[in-house]
Amino acid sequence: MFHSASIFKYIAPHLFMKFLLAKFFSTRQGRDRWISGLIIALTFGWVGHTNMPDLNDPAAARTPLEALEACSRSLELEPQDVSFVVNGRALTETQAEHVEWVKRCVVPIWSASRRDAAEAAARATWWALREGILDLNGSSAHRYSNCHEHGRDRLRSSQPLYRCSGNIWQVGLAAVQVPNYSDQEVHEVFSKVFGAVDPSFTERDVLSMSARLAGFTPGTPMFDGIYGSVGKVRRSWLLRNPLIGMALAEHQEVLIECYRQNKRWCYTRGWSSANHFGSNRFAMMRSVRDLTRIFQQR
Repeated sequence: MFHSASIFKYIAPHLFMKFLLAKFFSTRQGRDRWISGLIIALTFGWVGHTNMPDLNDPAAARTPLEALEACSRSLELEPQDVSFVVNGRALTETQAEHVEWVKRCVVPIWSASRRDAAEAAARATWWALREGILDLNGSSAHRYSNCHEHGRDRLRSSQPLYRCSGNIWQVGLAAVQVPNYSDQEVHEVFSKVFGAVDPSFTERDVLSMSARLAGFTPGTPMFDGIYGSVGKVRRSWLLRNPLIGMALAEHQEVLIECYRQNKRWCYTRGWSSANHFGSNRFAMMRSVRDLTRIFQQR
């Protein structure tokens, strides 16, 4: 049973509020002030809400850190410019989706540590494009693994934890060669790229991001295997993160081997992407210029 004092304790605040509202609305001036205040609160509250970036949408990111947070979760993007044209050819929908991802994720994050982010990303993207990696749908490009063993290429994309024993092992969206780089070289690029954006980001975080991009859900055996990988397999998954792999491929595979040394594999033909974008030096340079223009557009 409630005592009268207890009842009064509960109803007193409500009675007091009712008294204040009645007093406040008893005049037209009071009502006008209340309505004006409500309009101001709703207006500025909504503006504040709409100005908040969507951390799941790389296109809404305003800083390299916001881009990193969004791109760690997001894989496929609808191109904002459907007329991506490279070397005189309109990109396919799949190619354009990958190019848009690089534009929204790689370029802004690299911009924290290098001034030529758009140009460097264009060179790295050209390599991935001519190698045919951007023809692969969604997570398949990030999962890509081509191991040259026993005299021929063998696709190992369906075996994420496979350790290639050969000296030619191409992986990831970047189409980067794992044997070309030491653990120290990979770590140096990791430190430069991620240290400029979020110093608390660890190599384990990079592995987690790589696994997500490859389509593996946290808590699954494959995700846990990648997250806890060691040795050459671990290095391959660090390189399958485009923020690291594309940085290394841009320097070694493109600038050194193609731009400076004109290696024959830079202009080999035999598949459509190589024929369209990398059949000769002119096609390479024109493709890079077009990709740079795409990446510099807002």
